[in-house]
Amino acid sequence: MTARFRRWCAHRTTAARQILYLTRQAGAFDVGCALAVHLAAGLVPIVFVLASSRAIQHVHNGSASSAALWLGTTAAACLVQQIVSPLQILLSHRIQLRVDAYCSRRLFADALGVTALRDLEAPRLANALADATESLNNESYTPGGAVEGALALVPRYVQLIGAVVIVGVLGDPWSALLALAIALMNRFGQTAAFSAWSAEYRAMGGDRRRMAYLRDLASRPSVSRDIRVHRIRPWLQARYRGDAQAYLARLWRTRRKMFGRSFAVYALVTTVAGTGLVIIAVVLPVLSHALSVGSVAMLIQAVMICMAFGVIFPESDTKMQYGRNTWQAILEVERGMEGTGRASPRQPAPALATRPGTAAPVAVHGLYYRYDSDTPVIRGIDLRLRAGTSTAIVGSNGAGKSTLVKLLTGLYLPDEGEVRVDGRPLDETSVDAWQAGTAVLFQDFLRYRLTVRENVAMQSVAHLDDTPGILDALARVGLAAVVEGLPRGVDTPLSRLVADGTELSGGQWQRLALARVLFAVAHGARFLVLDEPTAQLDARGEAEFYNDFLELTRGVTSLIISHRLSSVRRADAIGVLAGGRITEFGTHRELVRAGGTYQRLFALQSQRYVER
Repeated sequence: MTARFRRWCAHRTTAARQILYLTRQAGAFDVGCALAVHLAAGLVPIVFVLASSRAIQHVHNGSASSAALWLGTTAAACLVQQIVSPLQILLSHRIQLRVDAYCSRRLFADALGVTALRDLEAPRLANALADATESLNNESYTPGGAVEGALALVPRYVQLIGAVVIVGVLGDPWSALLALAIALMNRFGQTAAFSAWSAEYRAMGGDRRRMAYLRDLASRPSVSRDIRVHRIRPWLQARYRGDAQAYLARLWRTRRKMFGRSFAVYALVTTVAGTGLVIIAVVLPVLSHALSVGSVAMLIQAVMICMAFGVIFPESDTKMQYGRNTWQAILEVERGMEGTGRASPRQPAPALATRPGTAAPVAVHGLYYRYDSDTPVIRGIDLRLRAGTSTAIVGSNGAGKSTLVKLLTGLYLPDEGEVRVDGRPLDETSVDAWQAGTAVLFQDFLRYRLTVRENVAMQSVAHLDDTPGILDALARVGLAAVVEGLPRGVDTPLSRLVADGTELSGGQWQRLALARVLFAVAHGARFLVLDEPTAQLDARGEAEFYNDFLELTRGVTSLIISHRLSSVRRADAIGVLAGGRITEFGTHRELVRAGGTYQRLFALQSQRYVER
């Protein structure tokens, strides 16, 4: 019991510090007003007990005028309660909104402050991020709710103190101490079990994330199409049902373990001690005629308040425990990013010495990168991208091309070696500035449910109002006629789920994504990365793009990733990536003349177009 009590005290101390910190985010004025209203709400029941008991006494004595006065006071207490209750709700909701707004901003900054994408891909951090995001999005059990719940304890403890004082005044100090001990002991037992349960619930975050993924699949139009065509709905339902039953079985088993014995023990102790209190504080004085009728009524109500104090308060405990879970998840996200290559979202990182609008020289020395295994995906790459030139990296699937892109753009930080820009190493202190001057088209680019304008300007949102520039980028990728035919032109939403919206074909989306990076280049991007930029274009569209590629990217340091060798032959330099290494490097002619891997792959791919 002593060790458990120490753990309980340590837990309570930590919880109190966290609640106090979060409370400060609500503002002194709002918190002060809420405390005053909660204090009034706690005093009103005590006034009701005192006034109603005195009214009973005067009715018993036959004093009508005094009884009427105390009954009026009782009614006034009821009226004040009706006024105070909505004020409690109003102020509590305001405090919750302010605290949750702070936590949302902090979580958003944390997620965007991750320098290395690998940190966001870590399961533990992903679970914490999912829990925190879901709670804040749904406004359920949030840190603001925890603050609201903590403040809602004020009326409860005010009532307890008032009841203990009544027991001490009408009875004796020992009865008052016993009443206080019963209330706090029961409270300790119930909340300790609830805290332990809350910690176990937080540990089940991975199971909840998997269930949420399966549950949400059916609501996604792109996925529901496959579900219908492939007729996998029964299988998907069975899979979700199995995962849900396993999760709930664990949930209930843990809940019974945490609450079962604790509830039985503390219920028994409270029953025995409470019975003793009733006998000592109420029964014996009544039998000895030491108390008046009014005093007996007052004492009975006070004892009942003490006896009922140890239960779980839904307006406080549930919000505090689960709300603190959300705050703990936010802190866990931040702890998970400490020492793993993270630029603090609340402290601006030192800027990289860049020259906006000028091509950036990029050099790679001894680059190594591993995922979860000991085998590196990138193995000692040395590569130099000369300023203002185009370099292509080709290789088979799994060679490490996309990983190299993420390293060059600062999404991953290398395990060994370095990436240098303008002669300076790219690290967590300079990656933000580098990414601000980088335009990237990933193979799995995002299709935003936003307007054409916003989709094109997404990598240069400061220039959303540059309509001529947006139209020029669209024209350069062959989408001018398509956009002109849309109901609202460049301000047409690109989703049928949005009013007045439309949808593009796969090839049109690919062209729009190309327009996105070209628009960013037009507004000062110094480094352009294209990862399989024509994967969804037909042969004619691909040929047209690469014929214009050098003109489109003139003056920009560009890197293009592709497995189609015939498409990248116009690049200034080509590197062959195999097994995590650059095995060949040179121009198209030099590599063909060398007769190595590139020549064999080029001949093999070219043969497909001449065979009959």
